[in-house]
Formats: sequence, structure tokens, C-alpha cells
Amino acid sequence: MAGEFRHRARHALLSRPTTAAAGTGFCLAALTGLGLLATKATEYADNPFIFIKFPAIALGLANVALLSRTTAWKAHRSRELTAAEQSRLAWIAGLSLACWLTAISAGRLIGYW
Repeated sequence: MAGEFRHRARHALLSRPTTAAAGTGFCLAALTGLGLLATKATEYADNPFIFIKFPAIALGLANVALLSRTTAWKAHRSRELTAAEQSRLAWIAGLSLACWLTAISAGRLIGYW
């Protein structure tokens, strides 16, 4: 039982600072991205990867909003999650990873186009 408590406590302890770091990172990336977009907006208008990047970002942000509303996320610091809740969080995490990797990859391809 002590092992289970340590496992849950580790996730609860890590989720707060990693969530804050992710939010800070997104804000910095958004600010610098807006600056780049403002300087080369006409060049980016014809770039096909911009039409991949922005929807990926929007879907990633919608995923964050979905995550914050789930009962599993709200309860993960206070109790052991059920298998269904863990599975739901795993699917949300997978979708998040796909969205942000797509946005990053499209951003790199924008630079090479």
C-alpha cells in the first residue's frame, strides 16, 4: 500500500510544476510566434504548413480545456484514480502529445518552406 501512495503522490507532486512550466512555455512561444508572424505575415499567407499549425494549436488548447474539466484531473491529487479515469487521462495525454508535436513540426516546416 505504501508503494501505491508513493506512486500517486509522485504524480500529484509533478503535475503542479509541470503544468505551470507548460503554461509558461506556451505563453512565451505564443508571444514570440506572434512577433514572427507580424514581421512576415504576407510570406506566411501562402505557406501550406500554417494551415496545419494553427488548427493543431487550437486543438491542443481545446484539449487542455477538456482535461481541466474532467473529474479525473480534478481528483488526481486527492485520491487513487479508477482504471477508466486513468485510461481517459492517457487518451487525453496522447491527443495532447499529437497536437503539440504536429504544431512544432509544422512550425519547423514553415521555416523551411
